[in-house]
Amino acid sequence: MLFDPMREAFRVDRRGIGLEFKLQTNKWRFELDKINYASNRVNLWHKLLDVNVLVDQARKAAGKMTRAELRIFKN
Repeated sequence: MLFDPMREAFRVDRRGIGLEFKLQTNKWRFELDKINYASNRVNLWHKLLDVNVLVDQARKAAGKMTRAELRIFKN
């Protein structure tokens, strides 16, 4: 069953949601641990109840970046 925001995305324009699925399921052309971000840190925000990207995926991505800070929000 699709939740309301997903249903709305399909209703408005299928290309955007199609691109989103493609980005989430295909291998990226770069490795997260190879990103050069000098002395700055990378801030990642993730909502615990996100049904599209699991919190474990966010943790895995943050773990691959040397200076990443992951903030997980409950609501």
